[in-house]
Amino acid sequence: MANYCLAADRFLHHGYYDLPEQTQLEGRDYSQHYWFMHGLQQIRPGSELMLAFTSSITGLNPARGGSCR
Repeated sequence: MANYCLAADRFLHHGYYDLPEQTQLEGRDYSQHYWFMHGLQQIRPGSELMLAFTSSITGLNPARGGSCR
């Protein structure tokens, strides 16, 4: 579940195809590594997008609200 929450955090703060900067990949923002899974490999992000959508409406952090407790 932590992977879903971290990927949802990326969708919450960045666009689907937004390229991560090199400094973000060097240990500053671990959620940016999910860009390779969704942007390049085209793995379906349905649950991550739904969690990010719910988090944007409720204002809760994806890891604090919903099923990632």
